[in-house]
Amino acid sequence: MKRLKVGGPVDAGQYAYIERKDFDDRLLALLLEGEYANVLTPRQMGKTSLTFRTITALNQRGVRTAYVDMSTLKNIEGGVKAYFRALLTKLKEELKLDFDLEAFSQLHADDAPGQWLQRFFREIVAHAMVETVVVFLDEIDSTLEYPYTDSLFTSLRAMYNERTLRPEYRQFTFCLLGVATPNELIKDRRSTAYNIGETLNLRDFDPAMDDLSPLASQLSDQDEQGRGLLSQVLYWTGGQPYLTAKLCRDMRFNQTIDGQGVDALVQTEFNSLARLETQDVHFEPMTRFLKTRLGTPAESLELYRRILTGERVLDQTAQAYIELKLSGLVKRDGEGFLIVRNPIYRNLFNAGWIASTEPMQALTKIKRRYRRVKTALWLVSSAALVALAVLGWREWQQRQPIHTEGAAYWADIPAGGFCMGSRLADKKPKPNDRCANVPIDPDAQADETPPHWVDMPKPFRLAKYETTIEEFMRFVNDTGRRPPPDYGFGQGLSDPQRNKLPVVGVSWQDAQSYADWLSRKTGRHYHLPTEAEWEYAARAGTQTPRYWVGKPDQACHYANGYDLTAKEKLNYPGHSIPCQDGYVNTAPVGRFQPNAWGLFDMSGNVWEWTCSAYTEQYDGTESVCNDDASKRGVLRGGSWYNLPALLRSAYRYWTYRGRRIDYLGFRLAQDI
Repeated sequence: MKRLKVGGPVDAGQYAYIERKDFDDRLLALLLEGEYANVLTPRQMGKTSLTFRTITALNQRGVRTAYVDMSTLKNIEGGVKAYFRALLTKLKEELKLDFDLEAFSQLHADDAPGQWLQRFFREIVAHAMVETVVVFLDEIDSTLEYPYTDSLFTSLRAMYNERTLRPEYRQFTFCLLGVATPNELIKDRRSTAYNIGETLNLRDFDPAMDDLSPLASQLSDQDEQGRGLLSQVLYWTGGQPYLTAKLCRDMRFNQTIDGQGVDALVQTEFNSLARLETQDVHFEPMTRFLKTRLGTPAESLELYRRILTGERVLDQTAQAYIELKLSGLVKRDGEGFLIVRNPIYRNLFNAGWIASTEPMQALTKIKRRYRRVKTALWLVSSAALVALAVLGWREWQQRQPIHTEGAAYWADIPAGGFCMGSRLADKKPKPNDRCANVPIDPDAQADETPPHWVDMPKPFRLAKYETTIEEFMRFVNDTGRRPPPDYGFGQGLSDPQRNKLPVVGVSWQDAQSYADWLSRKTGRHYHLPTEAEWEYAARAGTQTPRYWVGKPDQACHYANGYDLTAKEKLNYPGHSIPCQDGYVNTAPVGRFQPNAWGLFDMSGNVWEWTCSAYTEQYDGTESVCNDDASKRGVLRGGSWYNLPALLRSAYRYWTYRGRRIDYLGFRLAQDI
């Protein structure tokens, strides 16, 4: 029987390690695929133990790894260059590289430190080793207190986004870990959030999903008694990893043999938050987070009070909700509602604790100050209720009817056929190839080839526009789902303008659910287009790389891509489209010229989900829908941060179907 370790990373070779197979396997799979990952979760949820286990698994597969605890850089003096020099020193040591860092930094003294990081990987690491490299940056929340660490995350994002233009970046993958959210990492609100990689939110131990026998065996030599005692432990801890391990260890030390003993031990060990926050490695950082990291403390604590008193509060993407979950105090249940994480927290962080916090004491003073004008406030609130009723009526009117009817919304796509894909310069067509006249495309990628004939036997309809925020919010309001984030793209716009932006931050499952909901509401069959349907409609009878034919500076008439407008604000490394379209991020749908079949934004604005599964070579799957959520999904069209090479009709992009990010959207197809 392996020993039980409480706190700190667990070496699975020496200590009992609880595998959460869904997360362990998912993280390993992402990194092996070269996909960035973010394990951003409350403290002591097992993320560092998961990291070391993943590092071992990667090393066994021939992958080189580097692990950096970012909190060790907190006390570096000398500003931004000293900080990045210390980071590069850590990476040099981890990767066992033999090069002169001082000479490197002097040679590139005029570069921004973020450029140092990119050069380091592109010019030093890529030339020193041939293996895939995965870099783990732990305790990433320690960067939040420094204004200059934005350049760290913008550089990581640039390396990811430039993989198509700089193939050497494909060798490197990054995994961020810490108590933070992606939106916090880049603090300058004028910049796009850190919007790359799949974020994994570690869950508590669950006996229905995890093998918890290593814990049960700590409690009794008899299997049945051990499981019974563990069940009582999980009642108190809710499966929170640290609390569960601690209580099991204390029970073993105290030789607790029954449920009453468990209850008594909990009452003894967890009876004073004042004592625990000074003596326990779990509660000290937790209470510090609640005191210092809440952006709107009074709002967050009022939200917690509602949850504590049993109100059913649906999870949302607002700051107060995100921060409260990140503190570890609450979690999302299986129905999407927020609940207190476990009875131990409920007893310690109770109504008395809420009232004792400084923000709530200040709020109480404000309430007392206004008691004398209670009658006046009642009159004002009555008028407000009337106004809210009027607004509610207007909102109801706006939601009627569902705007998916008529020729103004749909384009009729005729039956026919087309040559799908692109031709590489070194691939000559075969004799009698029906697509022999497809010209060479200098930007063609291997997975787009060879061009092949695809029959389109039936006509169908395709939405002229990408699905907008306004349309998607009807679905959200009707079903009670959590709304997707807008990533700040609507800042400075009026509500009507913002509502016409394409919805982003939606997964393939979200798009599928929207199509199913709309089908039920209207009695018609809506679905995501297949990959072949999408390209057929995008080409609209053309065989050129883009449905618009012209020089790069004409792109801004047809596509919202990474142009001079975006470069001025975002300043991603590399070239931009040499024109200005006036939009930094997403543009309201329909602002650019359509293709010959009347479809808008088939090039740029947002990547669009299809219903097809990705394969590295065309094999017929491009013409069918695949409902397996575990498959890689195909996206088409390019987005607001892409250059013309990715804004081609044939360009294929894939990602995991559960991913939500600020450049993923969709449009629907309809059967005729």
